[in-house]
Amino acid sequence: SYMTEKEFTKNYLNSFKKEGRLKNVGEAKKRIEVFFDTLQEALEKDGKVIFKDWGKFEIKEREERNYGNPKTQERIVIPSKKVFKFTVGKKFADKVKNS
Repeated sequence: SYMTEKEFTKNYLNSFKKEGRLKNVGEAKKRIEVFFDTLQEALEKDGKVIFKDWGKFEIKEREERNYGNPKTQERIVIPSKKVFKFTVGKKFADKVKNS
């Protein structure tokens, strides 16, 4: 099971409504979009973004590799590519573990 974008946006809005800082779902969605746009720009520029205690987002280069199809024994080359990686921080992992 997973949370959809719509459900996440509603939860985000509700957490800010308690403090009186967001008025509606559209405003919450806009803030989430700004966060991810900013994260994407930072990753494109620097390749890594670290949020202390929360985790690390990074773009890594996966090397070219050879693969053998076990059924046909055909060998193919999988080209190198950039991959997105998130490593959870200890404090965040502990919060999830203890919830």
